Amino acid sequence: MTTITSPALKESGIPWLGQIPDDWSVQAIKHASYIKARVGWKGLTSDEFEITAHAYLVTGTDFRRRFINWSTCYQVSEERYLDDPFIQLRNGDLLVTKDGTIGKLSMVSNLDKPACLNSGIFLVRPFKNYSTRFLYWVLRSRVFEDFIDLTSTGSTILHLYQNVFEQFRFAFPTPETQDGIASYLDRETAQIDDLIAKQERLVELLAEKRQAIITHAVTKGLDPTAPLGPSGVPWLGEVPRHWTMTKFRYFARILGGTAPEQCSPQVSGAYPYIKVSSLNTLDGNQEVSSTDEYIDSEGITCPAGTVLFPKRGAAIFTNKVGVVRTRSAFDTNLMGLELDHVKAHGLFIVHWLRSRTLNELADTSTLPQINNKHIYPLEIALPPLCEQKKILEVLGLRLRAIDVLARKCEVAVSLLQERRSALISAAVTGKIDIRKEAS
Repeated sequence: MTTITSPALKESGIPWLGQIPDDWSVQAIKHASYIKARVGWKGLTSDEFEITAHAYLVTGTDFRRRFINWSTCYQVSEERYLDDPFIQLRNGDLLVTKDGTIGKLSMVSNLDKPACLNSGIFLVRPFKNYSTRFLYWVLRSRVFEDFIDLTSTGSTILHLYQNVFEQFRFAFPTPETQDGIASYLDRETAQIDDLIAKQERLVELLAEKRQAIITHAVTKGLDPTAPLGPSGVPWLGEVPRHWTMTKFRYFARILGGTAPEQCSPQVSGAYPYIKVSSLNTLDGNQEVSSTDEYIDSEGITCPAGTVLFPKRGAAIFTNKVGVVRTRSAFDTNLMGLELDHVKAHGLFIVHWLRSRTLNELADTSTLPQINNKHIYPLEIALPPLCEQKKILEVLGLRLRAIDVLARKCEVAVSLLQERRSALISAAVTGKIDIRKEAS
């Protein structure tokens, strides 16, 4: 093993860079690499995109972690590929997104046919004595993130202009040290990524277990010895014999919402005005816990205990269902269910709808939507109200235990990601000792 140690540090005088080793040289990226981006397509339309053609057409959506997923790339004809020789790709090129989500990064490798860029991406090809692998980690570091924050423009859709990107200045060590740092980061980040993947997989497994517990509780109950009988509903199967098979129309009344232009929500008022985004604030009891708009007219409100869920658009697929804790109004993108509370508990219905999943109930042939015709005929096995409450009590304890474990995993992931980011930035700015295997 050989050791590459960091020399004394000096101030770089560059806001996003800070201190650097004495013997590292500062260069603008335009002096360390070839940089190009596509300028116009000469009338290219999406009709010219093909599944199989002469050349890959790479966009930012084809980036998969460190490399490009060639199988997702559209392809274009040889004529279109030859339109611009400056952005024809080679193995070892770096690609950086410059619009929208700025700074997504990928490395070109395993090219099996010609490839070129669509708009929105810089091609970065390091010159001799500048390591592609080192520059990759530089562009993955907080240093580059800070540069983007200081220089990107655009109020809603951010953009990094080429003349700005070319002025990104960074400190470069010797080629040997660049390769040593890159190898170190390849190795160390792979270990961290493995730990992150394991924690994320555990979160997924806990989510699956959580849903399985809910589904079993609201369709089979808590007593494994309870006699079962056929429900007559194929997806439901057998249910406890003492539960009542019924339809939503017999215990729920569908309520419509009120458009904001009809009720003029304000930042304060007597009654909460609930929107789809309000379902992101559900608390442990699946109640809407906060909203930022209110109204004063009681005539358009629903009673406490009303069940709410999205009824149109992509929000249906979030499968978010909640209960209002106080009398509230809600917008027209939500559907409300006012329940007969002698027959059905709001939280039991929330869990039941989630276990069934809203997208299974919706008409998704065009714009996803849920209408009265999808809800009123729904068949459900309802336990007696006292048993619903007992199920919810036990279910709450079990779910809280799972949620505690999931939260610990999420915290671990966050800490590992912070560790990864700090390690990359420290390594590429020469602030830690790097060990590399002798070749």
